[in-house]
Amino acid sequence: MTGEVIPLNLPLTEFEPPIIAHRGSIQHTVFGLNDFHRDDRIDNLFLQASTQIDGLRHFGHPDHGFYNDADPNGLVAGKPGLGIQAVAERGIAGRGLLIDVGAYRDAVGRPIDQATNEQIPVADLDSTLEWQGSTIRPGDIIMIRTGWLKHIRADANRSDGALRSPGLSQTEESAAWLWDHQVAVAASDNIALEAW
Repeated sequence: MTGEVIPLNLPLTEFEPPIIAHRGSIQHTVFGLNDFHRDDRIDNLFLQASTQIDGLRHFGHPDHGFYNDADPNGLVAGKPGLGIQAVAERGIAGRGLLIDVGAYRDAVGRPIDQATNEQIPVADLDSTLEWQGSTIRPGDIIMIRTGWLKHIRADANRSDGALRSPGLSQTEESAAWLWDHQVAVAASDNIALEAW
């Protein structure tokens, strides 16, 4: 452990047009009431416009509801239930581990198809860890690099209008892999941790 702090956030204005169109673009205005005053105003700030971590109220299970049986009617502005604000107050600190699946797949001649929602199986995570010579420790913060961020920056217009990205396969096997490795936080360079 080196104690090095590595910020992982992208600017809120990173994607123009926005990756998800209904979220709109941030509008920053600087104005002055006189020659000696300037103030800033931010409008249309959507908190998922860029790098973000979901709170437990982002999505509930379709059959079992929200975490800890939280009442969805109580998940409103001004009430802290299942929000992410506790993380924002102090941040997250821990051992970070990059799992560079994009580099591994390139090295073995199976590049990830960035224009699709290719599902990355846990076997690729295990193979990447072995290829890198890395081991996950309980409580690690893992960052899975697919290479999608570079792809989306190069094709910002998304000519066909559809948003796709590779990511973890949406299976119980993926959830079990994260659980069995006792991962504290999992992040990726795609639109969602899972394939989209």
